[in-house]
Amino acid sequence: YTVGLPAGVTSAFSPAATTTTTQLTITTTSNTPPGGYSFRVIAYAGSISAQAPIELIVSAPAVPSFSLSSSAPKLALTQGKSATDAISITPAGGFTGSVTLSTSGLPAGVTTAFITNPATTSSALTFTAATAATPGTYPITITGTSGALTAKTSIALTVAAPVASGFACHIDYAITNQYPGGFQAGITL
Repeated sequence: YTVGLPAGVTSAFSPAATTTTTQLTITTTSNTPPGGYSFRVIAYAGSISAQAPIELIVSAPAVPSFSLSSSAPKLALTQGKSATDAISITPAGGFTGSVTLSTSGLPAGVTTAFITNPATTSSALTFTAATAATPGTYPITITGTSGALTAKTSIALTVAAPVASGFACHIDYAITNQYPGGFQAGITL
């Protein structure tokens, strides 16, 4: 039998009587506070007894959640152009839902669109700057919502005027295919 288990925690031996080994099953309830507990197992064989101390660790149940991350925490965007960033959704604690994505903090003249929204593992976020978009660096917040759960990540978006010289190279890309852990892009020089 056991001695010293916390209130509401039960124990059972299978088989209850043996000459060699037995299996001890400890059962907790949803009301058992997380923490460490010491108890003893006592065995009797006639007038002979033996004891063994055991430590029981009760953990809090996993709470489903998720986090967001950006593949490029800094992104440059030229007026009149578009730029794309990959947003990853990382589940935790058994989370399996879909996440609705949104952006905030956009400067005047910049719009965004998610390729997949809601998403379960990732999405591509495209920023598009009008030719009159206000130059500067802006902290953009990406928020993911699933029921009562939310997570956020941020991108430092720099909007710049086009280069005025006659010899300039601009590289733009657009995501053409997306899959967990990566994407394919079409590049324009």
